[in-house]
Amino acid sequence: MWWILLLVGIVLGVLACPFFPIFSYYFYRMKEVHGEQLIDVDSFDVLIPCHNEKNRLRETLASIQSAKDEAQKIFKGLRVNVFVGLDSCTDDTATDADGYSVEIRSFSLRSKWRVLQELLRSSSSEWVAFVDAGAVWDKRILRNALPYLCLENLSCFAAGYRVGRAGRASRYLWLLEALLKTIENKSGGPISVHGATVFYRRESLVAALKALSGRQWLNDDVALPLMLRVLFPLQRILYAANGIGGFVVTDSSPRPKSQESTARMRMVLGNLQWIRFLIPVAYRLAPRVLVVSLRRIFRLIWALPVGLFVMALFSAALEQTIAGASLIWPAVIIFFALPIAMAIFKNPAFKASWRALRMIFGVNRQLEDDFKWS
Repeated sequence: MWWILLLVGIVLGVLACPFFPIFSYYFYRMKEVHGEQLIDVDSFDVLIPCHNEKNRLRETLASIQSAKDEAQKIFKGLRVNVFVGLDSCTDDTATDADGYSVEIRSFSLRSKWRVLQELLRSSSSEWVAFVDAGAVWDKRILRNALPYLCLENLSCFAAGYRVGRAGRASRYLWLLEALLKTIENKSGGPISVHGATVFYRRESLVAALKALSGRQWLNDDVALPLMLRVLFPLQRILYAANGIGGFVVTDSSPRPKSQESTARMRMVLGNLQWIRFLIPVAYRLAPRVLVVSLRRIFRLIWALPVGLFVMALFSAALEQTIAGASLIWPAVIIFFALPIAMAIFKNPAFKASWRALRMIFGVNRQLEDDFKWS
């Protein structure tokens, strides 16, 4: 019995990680375009939505200023404009902008999605960046990304992501995710990026927002790239995770543990939202994009294969005990596996994934508009 649980867990784990990127690489690989037209980028807008981001915003603005200065050493005529949207702030976030050349706008929308749309209306540059407060840029990121932004068939450019003071396990997970996204680059690019910093071609972004109008999308870093892939099948999304080349954004102030469960639940609801409303669109209009999306869907329910692995271990121990075999093997499993299993089951990420699994099968449903700002 235990080997069946183990086998199913392995299959689900493979589907959640390497299968679909590798499948897309071999069967939906995008043809390389040689001699494509280059478009000069002479202006660039940075859009930062904020809700009570005191101290976090200042770090972001300082890093953007450093990246701007570094880029203008080479690209002399480059104009970089920074727009900050303060949404229902009750702290002194605005004072973080003192000393920086930024345009501040205030809103009472209580919605990151709507603030991004309003900030975009203030923008007129060829490329814009959606940036989270607390994201710290490598000073080389803008300088080294600009040549890619000149490519005519590029609609989105996303940098690698790091968490400040992250543990070893977290770093390895982000490295794995970066590797899988890099493989997905070969089939047109990933359908999900990290919202800490994302560069969008403004013309394509406006079209995607129009297609997504009528709903407040909780996970803009999935809904927008996915819609871009669907609407513009000949354009690419490029995920660059080369930290040596400066393509990295660091989250300098990870969320407090007290907010972890709420934030995880918000991401789960956002994932269920785009799966419900955008996957049928991808199925009809862009099968290539649908295949790339499947990894993200299976990753949402990663708690299932992990749970199956744990059940397989304890099932094996039980079978050994019933069969009258030596009790050493069951004792070792209980002694080592039980504390690990308890730690996993108490993890907020595991709880959120398990909650998603229950929601998919119609148990414990929750309205998608319950969460706006985390």
